[in-house]
Parts: sequence; structure tokens; C-alpha cells
Amino acid sequence: MKLINATALAATAAVIQIFDFQGQVVDLSQGRTGDFVAISAYEVLNNDNQFWAVVAANNGLFQLINPTANSIMSYASAPVLGTGGLILHQQVMGHSVNDANTTWFINATANGSAMFIESSSGLALSSWPLNPQNSEVLVPLTLEEANGNPTQLFTIKPAA
Repeated sequence: MKLINATALAATAAVIQIFDFQGQVVDLSQGRTGDFVAISAYEVLNNDNQFWAVVAANNGLFQLINPTANSIMSYASAPVLGTGGLILHQQVMGHSVNDANTTWFINATANGSAMFIESSSGLALSSWPLNPQNSEVLVPLTLEEANGNPTQLFTIKPAA
């Protein structure tokens, strides 16, 4: 996999939206601030909690920060365990940028999608399928073994 031009996005302080394989957008729950705020895939509303800034960290790594809430895309135990510990299957969470230092590789795929790989674990951001029997439009995002299946493929679009 090759690195997508996330460096250019970071250099221009681009704000983006991230869409899962079902067209749902990555959403910071109700735009809340602080730690342990759920991040899910949700219907597109174009509100502030659905926008993310790509921020260069180091060595080709990036942070994903919701600029309105000043919340970093991370995982549940990041403020407690740091970059250690078992994080497989953990839900993706927003944390204050002061409480977590989670970084991601943003890798392009052959079809133009992107995979977000958490840098300390190598686990992939993964979206769960919508339940057709349920009218709920919110689906969890978790960290799973990177295998490139459709649940791990995301589309990046600049904010309108």
C-alpha cells in the first residue's frame, strides 16, 4: 500500500469528512468534548461533529482531530494504557487532545479508498454493517485486524 497525500491535507490544514463503505460519515457523538466520547458512523448531517482535521505528527503518521470539539480520534483505553495494552475490538473514541496521542497511518488502496491504521497496534479502523431490521442509523467503529475487507475501506472528501 502506498501513503495517500495526507501530508498535503495536513499542510493545508484541510478539514475532511470520512465515509465508510455504506456511505455513513465518521461522527463524534453529539460533538461532545472531553474523554470517552463515542465515535461512530452515522447518517450525513454535515454538522461540526462530522468534520476532521488531518494533522501531521511524525514519520508519516497523522492525527485526526475534530476541530470544533478539539477531540482526537483514539480508542477507549488510550488515556489509561497509552500505546500499550490490548486494544483489539475496542471502540473508537474521542479524547481531549491533551489526554491521548493516537496516531494513524493513512494508506491508499487500489480502488482509491483509504485504510486508517492505528500506529502502535497495526489495527485498522473498521465500521460495522447497518442492521436492516433496525431503523438505527448509527454503527460502531472499532479497531480490528487489518485485512482490507470492505468494512475497513473509507472515502476521504474535503469539507464542503
